[in-house]
Amino acid sequence: MITATAVGKAIHSPVALRLDVLDAAGRVVAEPLTLPPPGADAAVRFTAPAAGVYRVRVADARGQGGPAHVYRLTLTTGDTPPAFPADGLKDATDATATHAVPVALRGQVERPGAAAEWKVTLTKGTRTTFDLIARRAGSPLCGVLAITDAAGKELAKAEAADATADPSLVFTPSADGTYTVRVAERFRGRGGPDFAYRLAVTAPAPGFKLALPTDQNTKLPLDALSVPRGGTVKLKVVVERTGGFAGSVELAPEGLPAGLTAKSITVAANQASGELAIQADASAVVRPARVTLVGKAGGISADPVELYATAAVPTPFKLVDEYVMTSAPRGEVYRRTYRVQRDAGFTGPVRVSLADRQARHLQGVTGPVVTVPADRDVFDYPAYLPPWMELGRTCRVCVQAVGEVKDADGTAHPVVFSSTGQNQQMIVVVGPGRLGLELGRGSVRAAGEVRVPVTVTRGRDLSGPVRVETVVPPHWSGVTAEELTIAPGSGTGELVLRFAAGAGPFNQPLTLRATLATDRTPVVAEAALDVVP
Repeated sequence: MITATAVGKAIHSPVALRLDVLDAAGRVVAEPLTLPPPGADAAVRFTAPAAGVYRVRVADARGQGGPAHVYRLTLTTGDTPPAFPADGLKDATDATATHAVPVALRGQVERPGAAAEWKVTLTKGTRTTFDLIARRAGSPLCGVLAITDAAGKELAKAEAADATADPSLVFTPSADGTYTVRVAERFRGRGGPDFAYRLAVTAPAPGFKLALPTDQNTKLPLDALSVPRGGTVKLKVVVERTGGFAGSVELAPEGLPAGLTAKSITVAANQASGELAIQADASAVVRPARVTLVGKAGGISADPVELYATAAVPTPFKLVDEYVMTSAPRGEVYRRTYRVQRDAGFTGPVRVSLADRQARHLQGVTGPVVTVPADRDVFDYPAYLPPWMELGRTCRVCVQAVGEVKDADGTAHPVVFSSTGQNQQMIVVVGPGRLGLELGRGSVRAAGEVRVPVTVTRGRDLSGPVRVETVVPPHWSGVTAEELTIAPGSGTGELVLRFAAGAGPFNQPLTLRATLATDRTPVVAEAALDVVP
């Protein structure tokens, strides 16, 4: 047997390869393989019917060619055995025997239309993985897997998503017993001794893993814990069971910092989680430490889980107010009134800003840091609602307050209050802006001086001049603009843009911003202008 393989893509050639074999009379004696071996673009395999001279014809399937259409042609004789990976599993080749998991079943689809059947013993409730290795090892087999019970009922089936991959499936039996795994070729007209495969059958050993819950927003594990002095925090620990393990698990923390204590707990059989109660005494030192969570169950143990834990100084203040929901125009500053409620003994200032963690997406809302002095409790927090916010959508903004508390030894500790409660949120239904900005053209060409007609519309309660400026992206170069002021009583003007040679890159629209100053808030409108090189 002779195998001819051709490679083009791997050497960055545009050729679409096609191979066939011709005898001395020019007759085609071997057609290309439907599925070439991995790494090859085309292949043909044939056995010469008689001694003589044969030709392997290489062509472009699209009828194209040229100096760039290079290829590499390789001819080999005999069968090339598949290169199955070493995974530590014991190979089994006897299809008449019943095999226990884990095992690697090794065989071939010997002829077209044939299928191999293997008997395996599976355990109820154990997730068992069947991974067929054929195409990955150089075999032409395009495999199909099927699992049947003792009565011949098909329980699971898998085939590769495309003809160049190998199928795999995960099956969890509903009862102990012997099951049949069937391996077949996807295309009934294909098969032969070289259609070899190796089916790795594995199941996790009985055991468990420990895990911490994840943050809903970041999807990262919650691996940092602070316990207020004199308080208790409950830490949820997830127990992920594998291999049918259902027994109880004992959990214990190791390495807690001084002043923090916790008793070990037992997660009952078949339970998916447990809670550790971690306490901090009134004089616990505020110092983070790496804590290890250890889980044991008889002779089974899991990899430990690590987190950071520390005592914390309680926050001696909070922001309070009643529930407020209102509407506000976009493109302006909305102010929400809060009150700082201080505990006895705390007289320091408080810095208020947007919270690091929000209950919802901010939609571009920004806000400053407002310092509330020690002799003041009631204050307004201003939040800017950008002019491009979605109309009619409810905006929910959370704020945080930061103060400083001195410890008994004189150490200063920053403390924070933040809440997603509706009484502490800035809840605003976004309304239309009171200032409008329209451009006389939607796009300009970046060449020399360009004039853009501008029209502004003021709400009934607005008057005064409107300043129109150009917001040039910081990565652009060679673009300048004159600031335009539209006088009171007027609504039109012309903005002048200038583009130097080689300006750009123009990979986003240019923002034009109109601003009308009032006693309480600037009123802003924006419009986008496309720039074409």
